[in-house]
Amino acid sequence: MSLVFIRLVKGAIRILRDELKKNILNNYIREDQKDSIKNKALNMNRYIEKEIEIMKKNKQGLEKLKHKRFLLLNEYNYLLNKVKDDSIFINIKNKNHIIKD
Repeated sequence: MSLVFIRLVKGAIRILRDELKKNILNNYIREDQKDSIKNKALNMNRYIEKEIEIMKKNKQGLEKLKHKRFLLLNEYNYLLNKVKDDSIFINIKNKNHIIKD
């Protein structure tokens, strides 16, 4: 079979499947089921909106944490430069603090 024929068959199957879904939805759903389906869709929509709000809040929190990290890194760099400028060396392994003039 050629690749073109396979694509045509897949396309036809997809079209038939879509038509079948439409027919099933239009012909076989009772009126009371339509309301139930509509309510389920609305509930799902509300749930999705809540999830989006949570994601936005998490993103805002993440931005605040990134900003705090940025400030801490700046402070660290400032202190590191100050230590270098003042010729203060800290030996962390031995926990000895040596000030060199």
